Amino acid sequence: MATNKILINKFRDVFGRRPTFEAFAPGRINLIGDHLDYNNCPVLPFAVNLRISAVFAPREDNRICVADSVDRRGRRSFEAEERIAPYETGDWGNYPKAAVQGVVTDKIGERRRFKGFDAVIASDLPQAGGMSSSSAFVVLTGMIFCAVNGFEYPPLGFSSLMAAAERYVGTQGGGMDQAACVNGRNGKVLKIDFNPLCCRPFSVPDGISFVVADSLIKAQKTKAALSLYNSKPVESRMAAAVLNRRLPEVLKTVRQPFSLGDLTAEKLGVSDGEIDRAVFSVLKEGGYTYEEAAAAAGMSVDELKRSRCLMSDGTPLPEPPEGFALFRRVRHVLTERRRVERCARALEAGDAETAGRLMFESHASGRDDGGFSCPESDALTEIARSAGALGSRQTGAGFGGCCVSLVRSGEMETFKEKLMRDYYGTYLNRTHPEIPGGAKASAVFTVVPSDGARIRPLSV
Repeated sequence: MATNKILINKFRDVFGRRPTFEAFAPGRINLIGDHLDYNNCPVLPFAVNLRISAVFAPREDNRICVADSVDRRGRRSFEAEERIAPYETGDWGNYPKAAVQGVVTDKIGERRRFKGFDAVIASDLPQAGGMSSSSAFVVLTGMIFCAVNGFEYPPLGFSSLMAAAERYVGTQGGGMDQAACVNGRNGKVLKIDFNPLCCRPFSVPDGISFVVADSLIKAQKTKAALSLYNSKPVESRMAAAVLNRRLPEVLKTVRQPFSLGDLTAEKLGVSDGEIDRAVFSVLKEGGYTYEEAAAAAGMSVDELKRSRCLMSDGTPLPEPPEGFALFRRVRHVLTERRRVERCARALEAGDAETAGRLMFESHASGRDDGGFSCPESDALTEIARSAGALGSRQTGAGFGGCCVSLVRSGEMETFKEKLMRDYYGTYLNRTHPEIPGGAKASAVFTVVPSDGARIRPLSV
């Protein structure tokens, strides 16, 4: 990470003046519960001690200018106005645009004149690593834009605003990443619930460390990759449409409408087993075509596409050759939600062994039912198991990126050595000889739960 002095000097070189504020927004690790937040199911992340930092100064006009501290990505400049046209899909400049567009849209009825800012940023988060560097960037620029314009939001309200804003870039995620980034607490894991959004911090057992290992398979932000990611929330919404029509016939306690997050023993007054039997008597195990899903939901194909299946560009998700995997998607959501609840209770009780076992089970669910793992992440978690991890799983949206392992602190160095030897030295050398040794050397690191995003004046 560049120091403040480096960032300040870079700011002077780029903008010809001195910055007046500094800001940071952390990445996050999700211990368990991926692809749950957009289904209104709880998750268990924490903000980490790696982050995106910035120095900045307000402008008198409405232009936002953002420069990379090492010029790796160039600079981006645009105006804060009612409609901000995006760059091409995958361009890093869409993240600050997303944040500014989100705030402008929220404030447009007040007929304000918006002020812009100049900023230089730096990051020590692994890019496309599943640690929410993109959400941290959105939160950072949104927070700066609010600061220079005098806008104030409560933390949970700002979290929700930034979650909605990030959909500008094309992802149809929930609100976990932004909530963890904004509401992180030093030394605490967050249990985040949705509808309504709330965050409950709690401590983790003594003598436990969180080790992150980057698979070095990058979850890209191309149009094809976004389509692959967005297929998961689309399938969830399609499944909810089918269940909304059919489940009340089977399970009399269900009332319409509901999301997958409403299928709990607490809300329905029946056991988890009864819920599962009812749900999976309605959904078939094979893939659904659009026609089959629409018929099961009691809709026309056009109505299903319009109401449940649109991408951010307004087009429906293409039908995959194998069909939509509604059965497996729902099975992941239902079982993963229960693992999140049990993992939170285990950590609170100091039972790291149970928490770790649930993490292994979570990874298997993401691989077999969720459909968002990859062979390298599967190999990495199994090597972590053999190296002594209490638990290990892919973290984040998936399709590559980082895995997080729960490790006894006294065994941490030995654990890291085994990962370096067996995954980076043996497995990757065999399967991906093109990955350079320099990337492997810094791929394993320890993270600690840390505070959320902050802004403060720069000292003179």
